[in-house]
Amino acid sequence: LAVKSDFAIGSLESEPGKIVAQAFMDYGGYIVDSSGWSIYNFVTEHSPDGSVYQEFPNSWGYPLNAGVGANGWARDLDKIFTNLYVVDSWDKATWQTVSASNGTVGVGLGTPRVPWAPEFGQAPPPPPPPPPGDSTPPVSTITLAGTQGAAGWYRSSVSATIGATDVGSGVASIHLRVDSGSWTVYQSPATIAGTGSHTLEFYATDVAGNQEATHSSSFKIDTSSPASTAAVSGTSGSGTWYRSSVTVTLSATDSGSGLAGIHTRTDGAAWASYSSPFGISGEGSHTVDFYATDVAGNTESTHTRTIGIDATLPTSTAQVQGTPSGSGYLSPVTVSLAGSDATSGLQALSYRIDGGADWTYTTPFHVAGNGSYRLEYFATDQAGNREVAHSITLQLVGNSGGGGTHAPPVTTSNRGGTKGANGWYVSRVDVTLTASSPAGSPTMIAYRIDGGNWAGYTSSFSLTGGRRTVDFQASDADGFLSPLQTLTVDVDYTPPTITSATGDVIAPDGTLSWTGTDDVAGVAQYEVSIDGGPFVSMGTGTSVRQTWTIGSHTANVRGLDNAGNMATKSISFRVQAGGAPSDPGLDLVGPFQAAPPGSLYLTIGFIMIIVGLLLINRQQMDRRARMRPRRSAY
Repeated sequence: LAVKSDFAIGSLESEPGKIVAQAFMDYGGYIVDSSGWSIYNFVTEHSPDGSVYQEFPNSWGYPLNAGVGANGWARDLDKIFTNLYVVDSWDKATWQTVSASNGTVGVGLGTPRVPWAPEFGQAPPPPPPPPPGDSTPPVSTITLAGTQGAAGWYRSSVSATIGATDVGSGVASIHLRVDSGSWTVYQSPATIAGTGSHTLEFYATDVAGNQEATHSSSFKIDTSSPASTAAVSGTSGSGTWYRSSVTVTLSATDSGSGLAGIHTRTDGAAWASYSSPFGISGEGSHTVDFYATDVAGNTESTHTRTIGIDATLPTSTAQVQGTPSGSGYLSPVTVSLAGSDATSGLQALSYRIDGGADWTYTTPFHVAGNGSYRLEYFATDQAGNREVAHSITLQLVGNSGGGGTHAPPVTTSNRGGTKGANGWYVSRVDVTLTASSPAGSPTMIAYRIDGGNWAGYTSSFSLTGGRRTVDFQASDADGFLSPLQTLTVDVDYTPPTITSATGDVIAPDGTLSWTGTDDVAGVAQYEVSIDGGPFVSMGTGTSVRQTWTIGSHTANVRGLDNAGNMATKSISFRVQAGGAPSDPGLDLVGPFQAAPPGSLYLTIGFIMIIVGLLLINRQQMDRRARMRPRRSAY
């Protein structure tokens, strides 16, 4: 038996008690105790000064044996022996060596005497005897220290200090437990942490053995701040801009004491308690500040949400410069665009000619070539507002000599990728666009993917899975445009997905089934192999029905999509009588058709039965023939 290493030796009252406790902590001991009361028997060595019964009172001034709670030594023994734990450290070989030494070797295979124990010397004065007739228990009190919150909560850990007084024999000890845990001897202030409710129970005892009633002190801790968020609804624009008035909804959570409230203000106004969603309108930038508090009084840091509102369209104008001729101009003309936006600011000016590509305006541009052209232009602001396109008609005739007259630019496209079946690609496709002007003037290309926004072409780009379209058009510096072209590219590099729709067990005439999907190119056909046999095409059918042999089987289902991608699914199942009933499916012949178990023996058996019936019938006919009477001749 031994005391644990966290046993509070310093709380003991007597020096011999501390020595005995340290011995039990460091070495342990064999204990004999059959009294069921505060009588403790343990083996001690016989020192040179004689028996411990003589040495003890000579050293300490009071006898080894004392009544229950009679002095500090007796109370220390109570504390020590009620904190002993079983330690399984017995070793047979060591014990045999110690036993054979006749006491010259201890259980540690060293000298029997505890090496750290001091020599018994001058005894300290004995503790005063308890006064007679003390029947009054001590009185204990508790003091809690921490950061006080609201509604009885603490917003920090709590330090609990317990003190006690006794008018009679004096305080012996204070006992404490936290949140219904184990009782411990109180020695110094206890620190309690952790969000939630806590309960401290404590009581004191005096030297005479009186114990007061247990006290209880409860408190709550919440050291975490709540967390709030803001959701803004309205017509979203670009970035943090909205193209309409907005509604702001605030929410918050708290995992400790609970949410007390949310506070907010708009554009630096006075703080107010939030109760329901509120609206913000008016062109320009707005700020919403908000924070939450909990019941304990914790306050989170203030959040700020910036919201821009711009519901007004930008404006744009066009100016055409050229040599007038009749109702039009001599080719080419120069077009300049200008735009403005009062709130979020101008983002871009765009234009297109004859319904072609949208070009981003950067500098004045030319429009050339005899004929009538419809020029459309519009402005877009930073909030994403786009004005309705303006339209003007340009009638160009003749030639003013500014760029000459020549053919429009020539554009080409190249696709790079792995080709599959039916015109599909089974990898990402890199698209490269090129343009050249017959006059050698600089060119630029605009393109868009799947009808999206137009962009200026700078380098090749990739197309991922799906049926994709690329529109593109080229323009040269002289103002000539190539025809608008459309490139269609089908891309699918994902194989079909096959899932078993059959249970683990089917009947001998059961159906093997599966499902398959391919979201891009679509499933073209399935092929099935049973138990390692050859693959047989099933078309787009998704089930197999045949007569199965009893036992385990494996089917490999191979799915191919229209792009040529292939996936294989292995389906393991077991055939047994009484398995899943047969469902309508595809009856198989050829490589899949297997003979039913014992079919040859059944056929032979039926033949033998038929032959046997014929033989029996023949015997009966012969017997009737023998029994028929012969006719007499007269």
